[in-house]
Amino acid sequence: MALLHSQHPDLAEHHFRWAVKVAAEIDDESSLSLFLSNLAYAFADLADARERAGDFDGAAAHRNLAVDLGTAAIDTARRCGDGWMLRLALTNTAEYLGLQGQLAMARTLLAQWPATPGTPGVRETVHHLYTDGELRMREGDLDGARQACRQAFELAEATGHTDHQMNSLRRLAEIAEKAGDLAAALHDFKRYHDTYRRNEGEQARRRAQAAEIHFESQHHRAEAERLAAEVLRDPLTGIANRRALEQQLQAMTDGPHSIAIVDIDHFKAINDTHSHMLGDEVLRQVSRLLDAAPATLAARLGGEEFALLFAGDAGDAGAICEAVRRDIEDHDWSRLAPGLAVTVSIGLAAAKAGEPEAALARADHRLYAAKSAGRNRVVADDAVNEARAAG
Repeated sequence: MALLHSQHPDLAEHHFRWAVKVAAEIDDESSLSLFLSNLAYAFADLADARERAGDFDGAAAHRNLAVDLGTAAIDTARRCGDGWMLRLALTNTAEYLGLQGQLAMARTLLAQWPATPGTPGVRETVHHLYTDGELRMREGDLDGARQACRQAFELAEATGHTDHQMNSLRRLAEIAEKAGDLAAALHDFKRYHDTYRRNEGEQARRRAQAAEIHFESQHHRAEAERLAAEVLRDPLTGIANRRALEQQLQAMTDGPHSIAIVDIDHFKAINDTHSHMLGDEVLRQVSRLLDAAPATLAARLGGEEFALLFAGDAGDAGAICEAVRRDIEDHDWSRLAPGLAVTVSIGLAAAKAGEPEAALARADHRLYAAKSAGRNRVVADDAVNEARAAG
């Protein structure tokens, strides 16, 4: 919010777009509603800037975007039952509609405010009062508008909310001007100006925060990308993990692909005989051999179990799995420990469009068949006697 309060709606728009994307990806509807509302606020500020520059068409387009985003924030807040966010989104969106002259729609939204769940706080109440006052002014009810905005100002003044004092006083000045009471308009505008000056120190601090955010955003983005990549990597072996495999499977649901599950044979015996440290090195070297295979993705599922994902038909996948099995068997494991031998069993299944989980289950079943048939082999269908045995 520092970017909005420090008069940088263009930067705020960029950051809130990113925040909306992240909140949607993690399915956090309360945060999504907040970020949608803030993004709408940024577009409303941009609309004001366009209007001051004389670009009235651009201002209208930006306010329409603010209304659309505000409506999405309302729907999201209502869906997740967040009363505070619902009140904020209702009031903001009613204000944008009022600026567009859509008074009936604005009044319909504002009428929903009292029935929202939870108890409204002071800031919410003040915001509702002066928004109601602005709508009344545009509807021609100047006495009702003055009463609502004066009540908003008195409550904001009593509770020390300087920004809401400014918002209330600005509207009181506009109402007095429309009523032809120029002396009252000048009086309220002077009070607005004095309040604005008192608020300058806070605005300067916020501008400094915005500058810091701007200059550090590239660093933060790079750090976020690095952390996101780490989340998809297995920390021991450095190859992709189960989460990365699941993401790839989701991306491949519309086309043919194959999945192989690879399991190191007798891995517990390797740990028990040679130590867990040597077992970890076996995992790392098997990972490198798998990662070198011409597969779409090599991933560690956990323990001594891995997966290979292939785009396209299963024919090439079977040949690649057999080559991988031989490479692991022929690898010079004696460099780790004299007499050490490492082999793998592989279950392979082809997936049709839209059935990644079923393909995983079949691959796991075929892995079990490979182990039951003596290990160190690839089983690419349910007939164990067709599996290619080692040697």
